[in-house]
Amino acid sequence: MITSFFNKSKPNNYIIIFFLVLLGFIIAIFKYNTLPFNTFNSLKLIFNFGLTYLSIFVLNFVVKRNSLTKENTYAVLVYCIALLLFPQVFLNVKIIISNLFIILALRRLLSLSSQKNTIKKLFDFGVLITIAALFNHWAICGFAFVFFTLLYYPEKRFNYWIIPFLGVLSVSTIVYTFYLYFPERFPDLDFILYYSWLSFTTYNWQINLAVILLLLFSLYGLLFYISGIQKKKRIKQPAFYLVVFSFLILIFISVIQPLKTVSELLFVFMPLAIVGANVLESKRLKLINEIFLFICFISVIVITLI
Repeated sequence: MITSFFNKSKPNNYIIIFFLVLLGFIIAIFKYNTLPFNTFNSLKLIFNFGLTYLSIFVLNFVVKRNSLTKENTYAVLVYCIALLLFPQVFLNVKIIISNLFIILALRRLLSLSSQKNTIKKLFDFGVLITIAALFNHWAICGFAFVFFTLLYYPEKRFNYWIIPFLGVLSVSTIVYTFYLYFPERFPDLDFILYYSWLSFTTYNWQINLAVILLLLFSLYGLLFYISGIQKKKRIKQPAFYLVVFSFLILIFISVIQPLKTVSELLFVFMPLAIVGANVLESKRLKLINEIFLFICFISVIVITLI
């Protein structure tokens, strides 16, 4: 029933998506927010909601523009379910902003299949991934996306490997210039490595339940997704492989975060949404998909109420 409703890209679907995101936001405010309610903090939270909702629109645009799914709204549905399972992500503005720029950076690489404006897209990627790293240092690991993409790119030109570094250099030069004049306005830009980066002691049983669901769906989805890539058009295959590679790198970025607040899981939502959408499109897996979505919504209710 759920998969049937979202199998077309209809205006009603986006209205439901909005209320699902709003529900996650409300849960985050009343269950996980520790800041006092005042005008400034309320505006910050509304800003976080706006950026998160914007990320969903960008994701939807990327998916449609690059034909990563069929004409449906499964990708945004999976993204929203992940938000409901982990509403804490609404409270970390730095990760929200960093994630948005990672999505924008991946958008530029995914569009390379058109073989148009290649140099501009590679430069834009370098700029966007560097901006993402300004808000979360470990996002710089996403620079590996471009190396993976260029290995599959049909035109083997040496300058293509240099262009992304020029994007990084451009942003770095501007940031460092501002830092020289206003050092007190910038946080410590050094990478801080904590020995406890693999510590998940902040995760309680509700979070662990949601993580288990996320892992099960990810493994189930990746096996189905990878097996179907060879059936795609040859020119589109690099984009689908990039989704898998980005999934692995973004999982690494989430795990390596020194301070675990659950919000770090936001990084994996984009590739998870694309992989999940491809699974939900399968008619032969319809019953399994319906059962899994039902379990997810029941889990949201349990996690929220207990």
